[in-house]
Amino acid sequence: MKLSSISIPTSFEPAILVAINAIVIVVVELAGNGLLFFQTKAVNILELLFVLLAITRIFSKYGITDPVLRRFLRGSMLAMIMLAAAPVVQLAAGPIMRLSESTVLLNTVNLYIVSFLVIIISVEGFLASYAKRSPLTVWLPVFIFLLFVGISSYNVATDASFPLDATSPLPGLYVASFLTIAALGFEHLLQVIRVMPFLKLFVYHLIVGTMLIAASAVPYIMIQVIQSSRAWPLHQIVYAGHFMAYAALSVMFLGFGHLTQLGGVYQDIKEAEVEANK
Repeated sequence: MKLSSISIPTSFEPAILVAINAIVIVVVELAGNGLLFFQTKAVNILELLFVLLAITRIFSKYGITDPVLRRFLRGSMLAMIMLAAAPVVQLAAGPIMRLSESTVLLNTVNLYIVSFLVIIISVEGFLASYAKRSPLTVWLPVFIFLLFVGISSYNVATDASFPLDATSPLPGLYVASFLTIAALGFEHLLQVIRVMPFLKLFVYHLIVGTMLIAASAVPYIMIQVIQSSRAWPLHQIVYAGHFMAYAALSVMFLGFGHLTQLGGVYQDIKEAEVEANK
């Protein structure tokens, strides 16, 4: 099978998912004068349904035998699972673990950051094999990964109250570090396309999905700053983050769906590698 012969058929999935997202937004905004899903935390439960939808892709058969490519895809799936875990953290951490709001918010954002780092680490391993990058380049994102895991563990252990208002530099620092790591993740994913062009559709979906996740995290980091400006009601700030997360999980669901059309590409990968080395 040649790469040029791979065709990804059109389906009704994108239209259906767009319709589902639109219906969910309308219902959430209208129910109980726009407050019902916020007050009952049903907006988190809705996200869990999108999580379950995305997770169904994990059990799909992709038919990809190349070990390096499989590791990259497993890393992408792990990142998706970690992104999907964010609403669980928000829903359960407060009432079950009795953590402060600032600890829950920061650890949710830390989870987003760590998921981006998982993508960067998996891409670095992929590029070390196919783009002849030094394996040592993977150690920096691994170190940052461990740093944020340590920060999250410390937050849970101490449940310290962190200032997130307009007078604190913490929200700005978090936004800057989060967006920087997200941008590095996008740049790494674009390198995958240059090495493996047939993964373009999957990688583009992954980039769009992670961009939406990045955008959804900003309202959480800046929630007290936005509240203090009184420009936006609290429930709408929360809704904005969730709506973007719903869209992100939908896009990732579609992206992993494209991979089901790529089975049996191991020989094509090897042929491309041989041609590149001539």
